[in-house]
Amino acid sequence: MSVATSLSAQSLRDGLEIYIPFDEGTGNEASDLSGNDRSMFPENNLFPGAEVNWSGGRFGGSAKFNYDYFITSPDYLGIGDDAARTISFWVRLGPDDNNPNGAGGAVIGWGINATGQRMHVKFHGIRDGEGVIRQHARTENQGGNNFGNSLPFNDGNWHHYVSVFDPEVDANDDGILAAVGDFDHYIDGELESKSGGVGNPVLTNISEEEGAQPLSVGGSYFLTRLCDTRIDDFRVYNRALSVDEIQALSRGEDADGPPAVDIISKIESEELVSTGTPIDFTVTPLGDATVAQEDIWLELNGQSVAGETTFEGDENAWKGSFTGLEKNKVYQGKIGATDSMGRSYSFDFTFDTISLDNYAIEAEDFNFGGGGFFDNPVPCETPGGSEANCYFDRVSEIGIDANDDGTDDRPTDDNVDFDAFLDNGYRFGSGALKDELVDTWTSGDSLRAKFMDVGEGIRDFEIERVNTGEWYNYTRNITQGTYQIFLRARVRADQTLSLGTVSGATSSNQTVTELGQFSVSSTGGSYGFFPLKDDQGRDLVMELGGEQTLRLTAVQADNNVDLNYMMFVPATLLVKPQEITLNIASTGDQITLSWEGDGGQLQKSDQVNGNWENVSTTGNSHTITADQSAGFFRIVAP
Repeated sequence: MSVATSLSAQSLRDGLEIYIPFDEGTGNEASDLSGNDRSMFPENNLFPGAEVNWSGGRFGGSAKFNYDYFITSPDYLGIGDDAARTISFWVRLGPDDNNPNGAGGAVIGWGINATGQRMHVKFHGIRDGEGVIRQHARTENQGGNNFGNSLPFNDGNWHHYVSVFDPEVDANDDGILAAVGDFDHYIDGELESKSGGVGNPVLTNISEEEGAQPLSVGGSYFLTRLCDTRIDDFRVYNRALSVDEIQALSRGEDADGPPAVDIISKIESEELVSTGTPIDFTVTPLGDATVAQEDIWLELNGQSVAGETTFEGDENAWKGSFTGLEKNKVYQGKIGATDSMGRSYSFDFTFDTISLDNYAIEAEDFNFGGGGFFDNPVPCETPGGSEANCYFDRVSEIGIDANDDGTDDRPTDDNVDFDAFLDNGYRFGSGALKDELVDTWTSGDSLRAKFMDVGEGIRDFEIERVNTGEWYNYTRNITQGTYQIFLRARVRADQTLSLGTVSGATSSNQTVTELGQFSVSSTGGSYGFFPLKDDQGRDLVMELGGEQTLRLTAVQADNNVDLNYMMFVPATLLVKPQEITLNIASTGDQITLSWEGDGGQLQKSDQVNGNWENVSTTGNSHTITADQSAGFFRIVAP
């Protein structure tokens, strides 16, 4: 029996407890359109500094989650006891997304962690005959579960997911009412099969005094309950929707708003992307609106590439594709569109085309013994600091090689965590106690080839729990060249580190000249590349060569950043353009454009974003006759 067969159709806005379309594209508030004022925000206590990761949606936009945060409605505790409810949302995830076999992360959650008193809508992974994990619908109530196995939805496309419950309908014909087995799941309007521990009664506890947690999306307050997915058009109803209503939602009949702008190639937040990878995307207007091609934009690192993008389709549906990525770049992208009703949606995205073949300095390989260093150290784990050309167990001299404020929770030999520290740390010294004050630990980053090639299970390490004011010196003979420098780090709140050159690296009387800063933003549990920037926030490219001592300093850190390595990417040294001022003077109907300095090319266009053509001039001036036609001029510096 299906729970929805006994219900009559009602308005799709009747009984809404919360409705989050995810159409902002910026900021940290996902607005509630139910009329109940239950907007959602990143959970900041568990994930300090977390920000909504906006993405493309099935309708307008969506929120993207990658085990790094979730959002909550702080004052809304959900639907309690065994009351009827419907949870509806659109979901997009692929077979390669990080969702496990079996009961995966919570997509929606509320209640308390006690038998029958929690509400979780989740993914349930089942391996198919080819060994690929396919995700299915699952609802839990702590102690009972109900999951499907016939309608997988992790194929990289958008799918409509519904979990619906009526306490007065025995939806699984087991003779037990108001149990977790009475939840029905619908995928794209089709009823899913069910199995699992279905007889557990639904007793959802929303008592704040007893510890109930607010409703969450993208995870729950139990930190193993996170997920890797995109969510759009999230709704909770205080009633069980009918089959007709569920199918109407699956057809998008109650969705309207800005155009849906969705990147369909796997590139958002990706690392080490091949330069041949395209940025493929779709733009679909909603309702009666249309979108003109010129009202679609795509920017990479602040420059429009819409002119180099190929388009197919018409004003009712567009598909675009951009190719031409460059190697060894961190890209900051922005994509969006405006429809014929003036409604816009856009979002920022990031990815990189960094190559791991570039020269790198490991963060944990800072100087030792008062200025000692190895030029091309090898990965090793030989205890006692006796391995030639390896930093393992080499001890820094504080104030010369590094600075640590000593506030880290460092275990001692009589501490229960000491063995774990010995097993997972990198630099201890030769004694039984940990002589090295700087906190080094095994890295959670992807293992690079240099470690795998050594063999014997050699691990990657990093500096962890960095505090403000701590610093590390790195002396190396660097091949002469021009480089852009990237910091590889894991960050739980926005931080700032600086990079400088050091003179007198073997003494306590050192002079540091700052080169630039790494402004690192929250990455949650993952790692990212951050370029060195100048004081104006511009990417730096600099000449380096010969023996150099570089210092990495935590300007603002607060125990929320882990440092893995610095990468030196060959780059072209940019020449600062000559500054030229374009002057305008008029006499009668004559307008004279002039500029000072050597060189400069005057250009003209009939529209600001149009094609610019060179104008022939005599010297550094050009005179035109004023008329009724619009004209735009600019001067291009040499």
